[in-house]
Amino acid sequence: MGIESINRLYETEFRGIPFSERAIFIPHCLRHKECKAERSIEGIICINCGRCNIGSFKKEAEALGYRVFIVPGASIIKKIIEKYKFKAVLGVACLPELKQGIELMKKRGIAALAVPLLKDGCVDTKVDWNKVKAITNLK
Repeated sequence: MGIESINRLYETEFRGIPFSERAIFIPHCLRHKECKAERSIEGIICINCGRCNIGSFKKEAEALGYRVFIVPGASIIKKIIEKYKFKAVLGVACLPELKQGIELMKKRGIAALAVPLLKDGCVDTKVDWNKVKAITNLK
């Protein structure tokens, strides 16, 4: 199934879940190449330096109640999902990672929406932040 089909399938369920029970997973490859953020067991801890769009997006999403994680891959997502028991997830990633993440959420009964990267390749990647904000109800 394509990403748009999956998003249509889970959108109503996703929107019915409170923000506080939703997570957003952003790939670490969206960071600026000179990012000074620290690593933790839950991914990258953004210092909101302004070199990329992650910090401002994270601040806005967390103000609504979302938990935002900047992660290097799917293995850490499993641990975070198990720890926090989220009921809905928005994943931003390259297509192979999205496919793996969607399968993981499906097995756990979690409503998952996805936004694929516009440019992937693990470095200097790009995403349509307006699309991410639209899904998360940010302007």
